[in-house]
Amino acid sequence: MNAEMASVEQVWDWLDRLNFPIHAANVEPNRAVGRALMLEYRAPHGLPQFDIAAISGVAVPARQTIGAGPYNPMKVQAGPVRAGEPMPPGTDAVMAEDAVEDGLALDSVAIGEGVIAANSQLRRGELIFPAGHVLRAQDVAVLTELGLPRLAVRCGLQVAGDVPSELEELRSALLWRDLSQWDASGELVITTLPRASDRWEIGAVAMRPATFCRFGRRDTRPAICLPPDPLGFTLGHDLFASRVLRRIAGLPAAHPATQALLAEKIASSIGHTDLVLVRMEQGRAHPLPFADAAGAAGLARADGFVVVPAMREGFQEGTLVTVQLLAS
Repeated sequence: MNAEMASVEQVWDWLDRLNFPIHAANVEPNRAVGRALMLEYRAPHGLPQFDIAAISGVAVPARQTIGAGPYNPMKVQAGPVRAGEPMPPGTDAVMAEDAVEDGLALDSVAIGEGVIAANSQLRRGELIFPAGHVLRAQDVAVLTELGLPRLAVRCGLQVAGDVPSELEELRSALLWRDLSQWDASGELVITTLPRASDRWEIGAVAMRPATFCRFGRRDTRPAICLPPDPLGFTLGHDLFASRVLRRIAGLPAAHPATQALLAEKIASSIGHTDLVLVRMEQGRAHPLPFADAAGAAGLARADGFVVVPAMREGFQEGTLVTVQLLAS
């Protein structure tokens, strides 16, 4: 494919055929947020381990309150309890604080009222998260309660390559976002500086911007050569390099997307896939004017980009389009 430009879909097919070993790391739950679990995790014990109070109030034996009321107070074994605390021995219900005065119940309560029963949330051995689950911040709470101190998560790739100094911080930020990092002996080469010894299987892509993305080999390693400008580098990275990095890290291949009505017409020519930067305002996608879409400043103004397929002449104003978000 050296002589002809490849389509975006042909590049994706090339990337999807790349194989890399899967690496794992053992990290604390809060460090695993956003990462895919290498293993499945089952509950080492039930949750809660004991009957606990669902509300704050007074813990009592429910049987001692049978028939109690304002005009028939009954002596009851009672003790204060806060929501989340284990139930005191011999108690099986929680009453409101004003329902007990001077050790006398002024109302009746059923067994289990105001109580979360032991093992009612999780049973020992129950599956919590399957392998491949991308851990969310709220998932950390249950892992903490279960006392799981470390988790095995999938790691991204070690990436080699060379870029000009003005792109070094951008490269590091994009790799960090995709759970990968720079390593001179990395398994994948991402560069902006082709070498005479590189062997390119795809020499250009029918896409604007970032037409001159190349794909092939540097020594024995797969190599991706991206444009040396911030805009081309970022869009090429998001559309192509991220696809590999995220797949190996166990994440969805594409970054999050949203749908929005197009605020203005997008014009395009058949034969190239066009990537158009847009700004999101009140649920509508506003294409950035050419002058505003250039360089690093254009990226800072944009919330994402719209992909115009090669066989379309653009989109009319009011069209519902998919916006690929420039994920943080």
